[in-house]
Amino acid sequence: MAKLHTAFPFIGTVGDLTYYKRRDIDEIIVRNKGGASKERIKKDKAFVNTRKVNAEFGGRSAATKRIISMLFPMKAVADHSFSGELNSLLRAVQQMDTQNDWGKRSVKLSDKPALLSGFSLNKKNPFDSIVRNPVQFSLDSATLTAAINIPALLPGINIFVPWNYPLFSIQATLGIVPDFFYDEATNTYNQKGAVYKNAPERAVNN
Repeated sequence: MAKLHTAFPFIGTVGDLTYYKRRDIDEIIVRNKGGASKERIKKDKAFVNTRKVNAEFGGRSAATKRIISMLFPMKAVADHSFSGELNSLLRAVQQMDTQNDWGKRSVKLSDKPALLSGFSLNKKNPFDSIVRNPVQFSLDSATLTAAINIPALLPGINIFVPWNYPLFSIQATLGIVPDFFYDEATNTYNQKGAVYKNAPERAVNN
């Protein structure tokens, strides 16, 4: 991975080079566009495995997009670009689909919701390092409601706020992430029907 060091930073494409930034890195990253054309990847038999990889990546990306949309109120808390991390976690979910062929495996988070337990938006100051007592929660899929039980918080005892602010608040967000299935007609991933028949045992920490 090349990095750009200049007094005049910029983002965009120049010739065969693309300059872009990532939230977790201060420098500008440079990469070569290169590679086979989209048309060749789409039709050439030599890229059949590439098409399978791309298709499943698209399914995970669709699910990742829904999770990020659900977490939008919490996005300001994040100290890194977490979309890639979510995509990696969902890959494990996808690999558990043994009914469909590679390239068409579903992203059924409802089967393994616990795989996202403990996922943190903040690497430098994760929630568990600030609130040291367990936070109990319950979900009711019938009413689409949640209850969170936060223990009494005592500074220096079970809560350690790293910022020098006189006040602090705890915020939570609740949302539904559907399962995604491969659609033969469109060669894309779409959600189908109702998602959570049972309350998922999942918690996402800020």
